[in-house]
Amino acid sequence: TMATASSATMIRVRGAGMASVNGIYHAQPHSRGPAGFAKTCDKMGWPSRATWTKLAVPSLDWYEANNGSYIYLHQEGQWWIDDPSGAGIYIADNHKNNNHHKNNNNDNKPLPLNPSSEWKPLGPGTLPLPSVELLVDETTEL
Repeated sequence: TMATASSATMIRVRGAGMASVNGIYHAQPHSRGPAGFAKTCDKMGWPSRATWTKLAVPSLDWYEANNGSYIYLHQEGQWWIDDPSGAGIYIADNHKNNNHHKNNNNDNKPLPLNPSSEWKPLGPGTLPLPSVELLVDETTEL
C-alpha cells in the first residue's frame, strides 16, 4: 500500500548549518499550527490562528521535530524550515507540482528533496544547506 503522508510520512533533515533544524519531522494536521509560529505571531502582535490559516496551505500536513522546529508549505509556494522560535531558516520553491490543491491530498508531498542547492538560507550561520528526505514509518498501521 502507498503510505499516505498524513499517516506515515516523515521528513529527515540532516547536515544543516543551523543545527536546531536537523532531525526527524512527523506529519501534523493543518488544524493544529506550530507553537513556534504562534510565538512569532504573538511577538508581532498578529492573531496566530488567523495568520496560520492565511499563510499555510490548508490541504497539506506540516511537519514537526521533537524540539519544535517545523516545515510547512506557504500559500505563496515556498517550503519553509523554521527553528523552534518560529524564525525562518531555509526556504525552497515548490516547483515540483504547482497544482497541489487539485491532487488527492494523500499524495506524497511535492517537497523539494535534493539537491540541497534548492534550499536557500535566510540568514547568517545557516551553511551548509540541509539535506532533506522523505521517510516512511514502517511501524505505522495504514
